[in-house]
Formats: sequence, C-alpha cells, structure tokens
Amino acid sequence: MKAAALDQHRGYAQNHYGEVQQYRSTDYVPKSSACGYQVLREPAWNKGLSFTPDDRVSKNLTGLIPHDQNMDLFYRVLIDNIRELMPLVYTPTIGDVCLQYSSLYTRPEALYISIKQRKSIRTMLRNWPYPDPEICVVTDGSRILGLGDLGVNGVGISIGKLALYTGAAGVDPSKTLPIVLDTGTNNEDNLKDPFYLGLL
Repeated sequence: MKAAALDQHRGYAQNHYGEVQQYRSTDYVPKSSACGYQVLREPAWNKGLSFTPDDRVSKNLTGLIPHDQNMDLFYRVLIDNIRELMPLVYTPTIGDVCLQYSSLYTRPEALYISIKQRKSIRTMLRNWPYPDPEICVVTDGSRILGLGDLGVNGVGISIGKLALYTGAAGVDPSKTLPIVLDTGTNNEDNLKDPFYLGLL
C-alpha cells in the first residue's frame, strides 16, 4: 500500500485537524470496582494466570482468563534483580525494541500526541487512564541511542526509562506517563514500512 493511500486509510491525509472533541467521558475506573474485561484489558490489574479461583469469581473472570502479563510479577522480578535485568529493560535491548516497535505493538503503553492533533492535547491528556501522573518521560523519537530518527517507534525509550524508574527508584507505575510527540519521520526505513505506526 502506498504511503499516501495508507495516510488516507489512517485518516491522516489532511494537512491539519481541528480540535478533537471528547464525546464521552473516559473517567478513571478504580481497581476495586473494575470487573470482567476491564480487569483483563488493564495490564496493571491483569494478573494473568495468577488470579485465584475466588478472584476469578468476584471479578467475573471465570472462563475469561487469557495468558497475559502480570505487572506485579514483572516489577517484583525487576526490583529484585535490577542489576541483571537493566540491560534487558533499557540499553542495549531497548534500541532493538525501538527499531521494531511498529511490528511489535500489541497494546497502548504510552500517550501518542500527533502534531496534527496539537489542538487536542488537553483532551488526550484527560484520556490517560491513570489520574495525576507524577513523572513523565517525553520523546519526539528524533535522536534515539545513536540510531537516529525513529519517529513514533522511539516511544520505547519513554516506556523503558519509566520501567527503570519503577525498578530502581520505586516509582509507582500508575503514576508514570510515557509520551511520544509524533512530528513525522525522515527515516527511510519508516517511510517504506507499511506497518509504521506514526506520521509519514
């Protein structure tokens, strides 16, 4: 699919957008009142196969439990083994993750702010599911670990750095906010990649 057709398909063919209106509230659902798919779709609450039989009944999860990430276990292992795991969570491994981010993407882990939606930044910030983040890491993806312009794929830096802050400094992961400012890319590999997630 040609880049212009892909932009049209993605809805980014316009030169700019007006302000995006928020039609329905995306109010924060506290963990204590979340159930069913709300729990399964939220990595911070989804314990995957670690839910006890009682948890599965009380949260309406019986029969719904897929194999998924357990954020509590991830951070417990990271905190207990930070020295050994740091190279896997951040450099040098994060560089490989960033290079392949568009093909590895499985779920939202950051806030993606496009230059074409700059009039809607307040709305986008309100859409972040965790209220009152205390620490943000922002990138525009233009200079990532000596790899050059990775565009939106550079968001892995923001995600990985905040994971380190949690593992090494004990920052609550629900109080973090990774952000990528998508201003487009000049990277030839991204421009040729039909699966590239950012603006061309």
